[in-house]
Amino acid sequence: MFSKDTFPDYFNGFIANTDDLKLDKKTGIYSVDKKYQHAKLEGEWSRFININDTCYWLQDEQVLADMERMEFTLPSDCSYRPDIILYKMNMNDKAQEAKTILEEIQRNDRNLRDEYKKSLK
Repeated sequence: MFSKDTFPDYFNGFIANTDDLKLDKKTGIYSVDKKYQHAKLEGEWSRFININDTCYWLQDEQVLADMERMEFTLPSDCSYRPDIILYKMNMNDKAQEAKTILEEIQRNDRNLRDEYKKSLK
């Protein structure tokens, strides 16, 4: 169960093995008898997560894993997109044009799908 505090991304709550929850109608906060509570949770979705006062995730301490390209990639792999290829060649203006064209194609495809769905009704 979670309850929200004053910050939009802040949360605190608990993990419990019971359906016997008590709701404070004034605050909208649930509570549970401590004997059923397995863990206490607190954090901000985009910054940190603490479980039982131990930090398990902290935004500033994240290290990206090294990526390894597979021997075979599908033709639909995003690295084959013209805008990405042009961007990697440092042709930023052309890359932006290619990206705009792709977005227009995607919008047109979405509109066609929507029209088809409407025709089925």
